[in-house]
Amino acid sequence: METQFVTIAILSRAKAEYFCENLEKKGILSEIEETETVKGEPKVVVKVRIKDVPNVFNIPEFLDFQFNIQQRKVLGEERLITVASLSFANAHMFKGALEISGIECILTELHTILPEFPNLIKVKVRESDLEKSLEVYLRFKERYRKDEFSVVDALADVANILVAVDFSEESKSAAIHAIMQAKITGAKVHLVHVYYSSFVPPASFSESFNYEITNDKETREIEMEAENKMSAFFAEIMDTPGLNPNSAVITKYLLRGMPEDEILALAALKSVDIIYIGAKGLGNSIGLHTGRTAVRIAEMAKIPVIAFPKLNKQIEFEEISILYATDCKETDFLAIRKLMRLFWQYNPKVYLAYVGNEETTIDAVFMNALQAHFKTEYPEYQLFITQILGTNSVDALHNYASEHQIGIIAINTHKADLISKLFVPDVLNSLLHQCHIPLLIFHAK
Repeated sequence: METQFVTIAILSRAKAEYFCENLEKKGILSEIEETETVKGEPKVVVKVRIKDVPNVFNIPEFLDFQFNIQQRKVLGEERLITVASLSFANAHMFKGALEISGIECILTELHTILPEFPNLIKVKVRESDLEKSLEVYLRFKERYRKDEFSVVDALADVANILVAVDFSEESKSAAIHAIMQAKITGAKVHLVHVYYSSFVPPASFSESFNYEITNDKETREIEMEAENKMSAFFAEIMDTPGLNPNSAVITKYLLRGMPEDEILALAALKSVDIIYIGAKGLGNSIGLHTGRTAVRIAEMAKIPVIAFPKLNKQIEFEEISILYATDCKETDFLAIRKLMRLFWQYNPKVYLAYVGNEETTIDAVFMNALQAHFKTEYPEYQLFITQILGTNSVDALHNYASEHQIGIIAINTHKADLISKLFVPDVLNSLLHQCHIPLLIFHAK
């Protein structure tokens, strides 16, 4: 089988040859190819074998070489002022903070020669934006100062978990694992089933079973059926071998209305940290949480949603292996923080995976920065960098997850590249039910 090479840098020939010498010293096979002139300057492409890409991340010279080719915004002719010099990861987070405040910026590299001061990134803004930028920087600095911000602060306990119940085996798996997480974190668990009735308007929330007694016989029958099913479901969960749930932290709800609307409203009311949901319902009847309803909830929710397929055995959360599929967007920094907040207590192994096809060119600079960010923020946790390549993303993820005993697959929902392809109902269902692994869905904002 022919060895597959991927592009990792576009450099001047002199830099490329020097860089390849460094690669060779580290046992990494590389090759140089001619390419088009970039901004009037001749450039060449540096390629390495796919299996060697993770090793390139550990070469200090790589960031210096690759940085110059990243895309920059054009801010016009106005004078640019450096507002801060930061590490690569912090510079990108600060850039995001500026953009949220409506301030455009560019990032340029600051070269240093002292080993105790690694190369930093200068964040530049228009002179007219300087005053406002400094205000943003002061807030940013206060938020991320090491003496005031720690991993423990970022990894606060999960306090409220909502489980969307449709009485299927999938939602049973979701409920069991939600209670398992609650036992460790001390969270409250909210079990909610939403049924639909065309006879009366949706009922309001309360702390127990929620419904209005009406004189309509058919409506009452629907309510009674839902109540009986919830009671049976709850009893079955409580009898799960080895679970030993503490019923004091579990509250049951019956709500009338459209499932996604009522579930998200309750999640907001109870300040829920994460929604657990079955990935496939019992059928197509109105009121049951079908797979597409799960997708709609995941799309609409502002908090993480974890969708469970039918599982043959319970997941062991302790030292669980979590695969985070990235397509190298800046929102990955925030997604990693959310991921660790949810699962830090289990001492997870995190697999940071770039997913694509054989022709995909990995953004190695970004992966290097994300790896550095993780090691800085979470030094006690294991991180593995990898690529998952294949013509079919679902098959590629499935094969890798099986080989490495992945317990959860996590994705970010921004509409680009891999994620936009995965975040389609039919594809999500294929991923969930082919891999038989829960899917954790984050939101970019």
